[in-house]
Amino acid sequence: MRVLVTGALGNLGRVVTAELLTRGHDVVTTDLRTRATEKAARKQRGVTHLWGDLTDADAIGGLLDLARPDAVIHLAAVIPPVAYDNPRLARRVNVDATRLLATALAARAGRPRLVFASSMAVYGSRNPHTMAHPVTAETPPAPPEIYGAHKVECEQLIAASGVEWTVLRVGAVISPDQMLAVTRDMIYLEGCLPTDGRVHLVDVRDVARAFAAAVDADCAGRTLLIGGDASHRVTQDELSTRMTAAIGFPGVLPVGRAGDPARDDAWFSVEWMDTSEAQSLLDFQRIGFEQTLREARAKVGPLRLLGPVGAPIGRALLGRGAPYRARAGAFADPWGVIGERWGTEVLT
Repeated sequence: MRVLVTGALGNLGRVVTAELLTRGHDVVTTDLRTRATEKAARKQRGVTHLWGDLTDADAIGGLLDLARPDAVIHLAAVIPPVAYDNPRLARRVNVDATRLLATALAARAGRPRLVFASSMAVYGSRNPHTMAHPVTAETPPAPPEIYGAHKVECEQLIAASGVEWTVLRVGAVISPDQMLAVTRDMIYLEGCLPTDGRVHLVDVRDVARAFAAAVDADCAGRTLLIGGDASHRVTQDELSTRMTAAIGFPGVLPVGRAGDPARDDAWFSVEWMDTSEAQSLLDFQRIGFEQTLREARAKVGPLRLLGPVGAPIGRALLGRGAPYRARAGAFADPWGVIGERWGTEVLT
């Protein structure tokens, strides 16, 4: 098939592109032209790359005329915490561009399949003390912030557009290449999450397998949940502890707070997912959590030996700006912290 990948020069897009090529597809990639994407594009081989702004209807039309795709994998998005820094840009890219793309695809002959990257963020706060079961595709969305709300809106407009579609709601994507590529805002956001919240991880390569399979699998009109195997069902504290240890900085993150068992609205938008239907249709789960950690340890190499020395210094520095350092209360309050840090306009 001829497959167009949007957001193809991002962390996930590059791996999806490589997986499509491995499967023998003819791949066309597109992204917004920046200094970073120009650098990434020079490293791509075996694809046709077209620069494009998906917030421009004319640009989308020209892009589709050139690409002539049988299927489109739509990954382009602005995610938190960047989405919280610039909510207007996030809406233009996440919602408006998706609407333009779906409308353009629905009007084309053959109606190419649109495989849309959604997120488990659509489910909103999930209290593990009162919500015992993993979420399914039928679990009602209830996003309390803009990113999850954007994904819900996109799912609805795609379903109403007339295009052939498949929606993949993706869990927390991890990669051995990206464990060191974190920003202070990312650390701050993670620091405000309940330590006992449930998180469903998935290796970026397994996500790529799911998207590549979805272009021609028997999954049209389906919403599927993309998470890793059972080893990827962890708590937020387990995630932080094991990942920082893998890169050689055990204990570097400030101590967080557990969630309030009595409040269903004070938990983050992460949860364990029932991936059985997605696995049956797409056969994507290959990599266990320990393998990703083992590969991360190998990539850091001997530098891991310096981590235990630097970890106390890093913990002290990060602790000065920790979300709960001067905040009253015993339990985590992620939405209160997010609203104070980024403004209440990022909450719905």
